[in-house]
Amino acid sequence: MLALFAGPASAQQLPVQAWQDLHRARLAEAIDHDVDRAERIYRRLIQSLAAEDPIREEALYSLGSALYSTGRNAEAVEVLLEGNRTAQRRSRFQDLLQLIELDQTSVRRIPARWDFGRDAHGLLHPWGYQEKGSLRISAQPDGNSVLVWSTRVAVSEDDQLLIGFDNPQPAPAGIRFDVAATVFDAWLEVVVHDDLGRAWTWPEGRLRARTNLLLTFDLAFSGFVLADGSRDSLDTSTIDRLVIRDVSAFQGKYAGDHDILLDDVEIY
Repeated sequence: MLALFAGPASAQQLPVQAWQDLHRARLAEAIDHDVDRAERIYRRLIQSLAAEDPIREEALYSLGSALYSTGRNAEAVEVLLEGNRTAQRRSRFQDLLQLIELDQTSVRRIPARWDFGRDAHGLLHPWGYQEKGSLRISAQPDGNSVLVWSTRVAVSEDDQLLIGFDNPQPAPAGIRFDVAATVFDAWLEVVVHDDLGRAWTWPEGRLRARTNLLLTFDLAFSGFVLADGSRDSLDTSTIDRLVIRDVSAFQGKYAGDHDILLDDVEIY
């Protein structure tokens, strides 16, 4: 652990002074565009305050945001992970961590295809769902590698995977993927979000991933409809992200831990 997170110094700042310093750092960053000065103040506050201090939490988030805004993503991730570990309000740290991951993995060129023969791919397990499951690449007995989505089915809880889009060229037309379940059948929903925040769903409803049987699903984005029932057509050039939801819990039949296997995922 770096000295940045070494804990409070022997002489802690008084709350009023700490709030004043935080305010000065934010002014330096926002008004004077002096990120270096703001960073020094943020780091001093982080080092001098106790882990549970709300001012330290603010300084961590502000520092992480400042580092991200200047392209220092690796340092930003380190700071945000500390915030996610110690903060009372973890969601904003998770949101920014998610944004950094999307910056690194979003689809920018069509087609984009992942056969999971190597570690790099564009499917993310959202930070808000980290306690629900995990992703790993695993070699199968036949020598083929697949993405293993380990998840836990619990009453009225979903799990999600995420694919980001960053104005890909040409505009995407659809998604194709192979999928199988392991312990029991899995029910999946594919939802597309556009740059206005609207959700679009596959009109034929949920997809059923069969146990120990690899199936191929091919979903053309032109067929997606607005989730709220409004009438409109999806402009595929506006797609911002795609979410694959495990909604097995809402089928009411199964519960417990299981794996979902994905292979040959392609945005075309």
